[in-house]
Amino acid sequence: MSHPLLSIGAVRNGSSKTVQRFADETNAARRTAAEEVSDEEMQLDHSISQDTIKKFDKVLKTLVSLPANLKPAAFKTCMDLLGEIYAGQGITVEGVNALLNLRNNLTPSYRETVGDPGNNFAPQVEVRGAIVSLSQQSVHLERIDRAMRSLIRLQPIMFQLPNVEEEQAAIPLREITSDLTVICESLEFLKGGESTIPAFNPATWYSYGEKMVKKVPAEYLPGTDRKVGTIGYNKELRSVPVSGVEIQTQLPLSSYKISKGKNGKSNLAIDHQTMTINVVVPGKTWKHIYHRHTLKGFAGDVKAVNTFWKEDPREVFFEYFDNVLAELMLIIDRQKDLKSEFDKLEEDGIFEEPINKTGTNFFFQGTYVGTAGYNLEINLDSFAPESPEFAYAILPEDLPVNEPEAEGNAPQGNAL
Repeated sequence: MSHPLLSIGAVRNGSSKTVQRFADETNAARRTAAEEVSDEEMQLDHSISQDTIKKFDKVLKTLVSLPANLKPAAFKTCMDLLGEIYAGQGITVEGVNALLNLRNNLTPSYRETVGDPGNNFAPQVEVRGAIVSLSQQSVHLERIDRAMRSLIRLQPIMFQLPNVEEEQAAIPLREITSDLTVICESLEFLKGGESTIPAFNPATWYSYGEKMVKKVPAEYLPGTDRKVGTIGYNKELRSVPVSGVEIQTQLPLSSYKISKGKNGKSNLAIDHQTMTINVVVPGKTWKHIYHRHTLKGFAGDVKAVNTFWKEDPREVFFEYFDNVLAELMLIIDRQKDLKSEFDKLEEDGIFEEPINKTGTNFFFQGTYVGTAGYNLEINLDSFAPESPEFAYAILPEDLPVNEPEAEGNAPQGNAL
């Protein structure tokens, strides 16, 4: 299979309009159709990012190069499914550009928006009356995104498999096969009748200042709803002292290591480690959450995105802590390979990164810090709902504006 790399990305033409060069004629026409509806300059947003797709294309080339005895059967299944999808969608470009033009993975969107996902996964939502939720297709695309990321990290090992004893090579091949199987299962959905080619839907968007905001998953309350009419009435909730929370847990981490063996072969070993995770939610963070993300305690600080807990956030945090932790780890995994980062640390070294993202149902702000010995501390500054199961949402123009109470340096939740 050939994989010609064509010019990719976005440039500006003589009229200063941005051109997305990856787009074939069909996708360019989708963008034009959206511009005719919105009367604005539009773009095509990838759910699985261009960066991930380009890296995954290199994985495919590596798998193509493996000898037959090391090539997982699931690889051929995935390539066959992709071929069927390309044929069904009329995608005639090849290699990475075929992947970049996958119709299901592209949604026409505004250019000037609040909350650009960058190289992170960008979910697809569907609007049914007051309910905005993740589409079934978005769930499948996100599964593909995770599996692609895993395979990208396994690529350096793939190169060396021909030099490893077949018995040892079988170990990473099982993981590679597992990831490919996940991709195959979701490609079957994209090929089937329940998949969609997302069209521009104005109901998904609202304006805030000079930018557009994509609705987050939630149950949206109109300004006339009685809940909105009594928002922030419980002033006592603002002054109730709330104690901090600290939960410690452990998760396994592992990686493959290659060393020189006998008879020209290489040895493959698995390095197993245990990571200790400390999740810290200080009292000031809970105060911020009640001021910013509960209807009764709302202190009037209106932002671009305003979501409110349907239930008490502390109760949700404890009852769904396994989900909370899984989403935090998903957000971190999208940013970096933790095992690799820990392995690079010297005795007194640290790595530190901000968190300002949504996992699946919850939005988080804060930081995480890794230190030698596989210790990870996650400090949360905000914890907000982004799912119709947990969240009400109110558009900025429907919220009463009051002078917000001082909260020190606390961030503004999922204000973006």
